[in-house]
Amino acid sequence: NTVSLNQTISATVDLPTFVGNFFMMQNILVGTLGSNAPLWSLAYEWWYYCIFALLGIALTGRDGRSRIICGLSAIFISVVLPKKLMLWGIIWLLGIGIHIWISLKLWRPHPLFGLTVFIFAIIASRMSHNIDNVANQESMITSFIRDFMLGFAYCIAMVSISKMTTQLAWPRFNEWLAEFSYSTYLFHFPAMLFVVAAGYQFFDLRFQVQPSMQGVMYFLTVTAVVYIYCYALSLLTERYTNTLRRKLNSYFSASEKCAVVPAENAS
Repeated sequence: NTVSLNQTISATVDLPTFVGNFFMMQNILVGTLGSNAPLWSLAYEWWYYCIFALLGIALTGRDGRSRIICGLSAIFISVVLPKKLMLWGIIWLLGIGIHIWISLKLWRPHPLFGLTVFIFAIIASRMSHNIDNVANQESMITSFIRDFMLGFAYCIAMVSISKMTTQLAWPRFNEWLAEFSYSTYLFHFPAMLFVVAAGYQFFDLRFQVQPSMQGVMYFLTVTAVVYIYCYALSLLTERYTNTLRRKLNSYFSASEKCAVVPAENAS
């Protein structure tokens, strides 16, 4: 994640960057706001959802005019967005491939095989990274192939795990972690930078240290503090996601009924 912080933080705390991030244009037209560099992926995901929804309406909608408009909009967005964003969209589509694979009840590999493939893919991905990627960046195609192979290996692992009949260990603990996973994604990086900066400022703790017991304890402490912080924020935000979704669904359903009733009365 620290690699994604490739610019001075103070240079990205301004109104244009804020507006650009608000409209999901980080790493497209502007940089990522402040120190939260990993949120570059949020813009990617946002535009994938938009294109996917527009294509869905274009292919399955009932109104011909709406289908044409949505189809052309999807094509326009796909053309104007950066090539890298669209190329990595292929990896995003692998998730749909998992669903189709499992739904069609096709052959699924043994869980041990799937997990082994994934572990080897992680090692290969890590080992194949260019150690001098800042000064001598690798090509976009090289980076894409590595990420695609890792994503494909993950798909094999997920499909193979779906074949398991026994429950995974600590299901409630995993469920609890999942309940604030999005909050962790949103808030972890600035929190980590703050804790690391405070550790350096007050205790002269270096961010990069050689493996040692002190280094391991430092890592575990920072991780624990960041997770506690993210969980606390989730109690004020992500915890109410389902409640907010129900209220919005109820509001839009009521709006649709109000729009239909006058037309029926007029007839």
